[in-house]
Amino acid sequence: MLKIIVLLCALLPSLATAGLLEKANIDVVSVTVSEDENGANVCGLLINAVREGSGSDRFAGFNGSINLASKGAALIKGRHTNIKVINRGKAEPEVKLVTVPSTYIWFKVDGSKRTRPVQAVRKSRDDYALYVSNFEVAGEIIAGIFSDKVLSIGTTRESDDMEVIYYGKPVIEKDVAERFTACIDEMLKASDSVEK
Repeated sequence: MLKIIVLLCALLPSLATAGLLEKANIDVVSVTVSEDENGANVCGLLINAVREGSGSDRFAGFNGSINLASKGAALIKGRHTNIKVINRGKAEPEVKLVTVPSTYIWFKVDGSKRTRPVQAVRKSRDDYALYVSNFEVAGEIIAGIFSDKVLSIGTTRESDDMEVIYYGKPVIEKDVAERFTACIDEMLKASDSVEK
């Protein structure tokens, strides 16, 4: 019994900062692309995570993106969401999405570092937390998504300063993967043409 108490006391500081851990269904739903006169200069993945079923009509989740810019930086963007299903069981149930302002978010895959801001975290008008992060770390996370590694997403809610961590293996459809790869190819070509 004493061993258990000592172990719990040793773990207590890390458990207090760990946040709420939620297994989630994570989907890479789209590709974000920004272009300038030379072609693609930002390529990103739009990611949704929804806490695995509780059997209720309310779900917690995350919506955000991880973006690579040709200038060698990454843009991290995300927010916590609450989802309510109305008229479940009907032919076309209504889904209400309620955003919960987030003060901080991060992405990580097994074996990588977390994304961290290199500049101040900002809040967008639509309640996203966003910041510039390290390109190499973000690139490693995207490579991990394509390699079927477990993705962890942390989001700190503004309302109660609670960190929620969603984790799971992301699902990425073939067409989304192809569009992202094409965007990266275009961005590299545009970058090469600017350097010449």
